[in-house]
Amino acid sequence: MKTIKKYQSVPLNSDLVKIAFNIRKHAILLSMRGSCFLGSALSAVDILVALYSSVFNFDPSNPNDPNRDKCVLSKGHAVPAIYGLLVELGVLFESDLEKHIKPESLIYWHPNERVPGIDVSTGSLGQGFSVASGLAYGAKVDASSERVYVIIGDGEIQEGVIWENALFASKYKLGNLITIIDRNKFQANMETEKLMPIEPLRKKWEAFCWEVHCVDGHNIEQLRQVLLNIPLNSEKPHVIIAETTRGKGVPSIEGRPDKWIVKSTEKEVAKMIEELEKNQP
Repeated sequence: MKTIKKYQSVPLNSDLVKIAFNIRKHAILLSMRGSCFLGSALSAVDILVALYSSVFNFDPSNPNDPNRDKCVLSKGHAVPAIYGLLVELGVLFESDLEKHIKPESLIYWHPNERVPGIDVSTGSLGQGFSVASGLAYGAKVDASSERVYVIIGDGEIQEGVIWENALFASKYKLGNLITIIDRNKFQANMETEKLMPIEPLRKKWEAFCWEVHCVDGHNIEQLRQVLLNIPLNSEKPHVIIAETTRGKGVPSIEGRPDKWIVKSTEKEVAKMIEELEKNQP
């Protein structure tokens, strides 16, 4: 009989669709304040909302609590989504985002653990997954109930270090490590399957002895249910393959290889926000 973890604190518990909309809006505004990896950030928003609304033990009033669950954004270039989330949680202020990539600011292109609520500084692809595996192993050694959630990109999977750590997590039965793949089918300005195919993705993770779940990465409730039903006493690490769309929410940039790193004008931002409003569920 599986044991489901009892969570002390679930930080997002209001209108999740509205929160996802707000996070996307914050990310779009960041693209005007300085270039950012907008398409990748928009594809990851619903994953983050589902995580922080259902299973993630995190108290926004104490973001540096060492005993809370950990979230590692291994695809660090999607950090605008994290910044927007932290504003919605009240950890950051909107005014903090106005300082994006300024010399005196901690808000820039990749996660910085000096920002409250960010656990690991990432950027070099595969690095965050390695750190997350180590954190999960340490928690297991300490007999801690904390879990480590790591979000990786599908292009990132081409890094050899990903598969080395997949072996490591399987060998040491890191059931407290939950990996979410943002499967938006792009890396930089190319499609993953054209540059270096990674399919059949599910079979590859199963071959590494992981428990695999496949979901619609923009269906927040479906994501929540998968996350909620991962048993606490699992002896297998879990991976969620979340099928997503680069640039989700803004049709004019969805699935576009050229919308990798974006520097927007005020007029372009106004148009994207208008599209976002029209396409809000």
